[in-house]
Amino acid sequence: MNTEELKKKRNRLLRISKINGGSIAVIAGIGTVLSLFSLSLNGILVGLGITAAGLLELRGHKTLGEDLAEARKWLLTSQILFFTVIVLYSAYQLSVFDAMNPLNTFSEDFRQTVLALAGSQQSVLNDLIAKAYRTTYIAIMVLSFFYQGGMWLYYNRVTKKMMT
Repeated sequence: MNTEELKKKRNRLLRISKINGGSIAVIAGIGTVLSLFSLSLNGILVGLGITAAGLLELRGHKTLGEDLAEARKWLLTSQILFFTVIVLYSAYQLSVFDAMNPLNTFSEDFRQTVLALAGSQQSVLNDLIAKAYRTTYIAIMVLSFFYQGGMWLYYNRVTKKMMT
């Protein structure tokens, strides 16, 4: 790889890791603070995990100019951590979901409003909510697999090429 190609790859890698890591850290950090105010233990734990993944990616970004092997380690680990947090959270949500009483997931006010609107169609509504809930969390895991997996493959491929 010539010097010009190497410089382009490095600049693109710097741009992507800064934008991706920074946006993840900021958005998840805000979510963590909001979870602190609402005293949501799940929200706090997930927020901290995702914020940590963003910070690891930023650490990799910062290290790119100094030690490519070290930067590679941080960039790849950040994607694995992000995916792990998403899968654990989604699996937890699926495991605690009560398919027999799916409306219990929502607040009392919302539940009463929905029940009033559903009338005699409550069983159909319950089935619909259960399917939507499962589909949502499965989709989150699948999309995260492709996005984080794609980012992992990109970071792995580009840093490996830059090291040779």
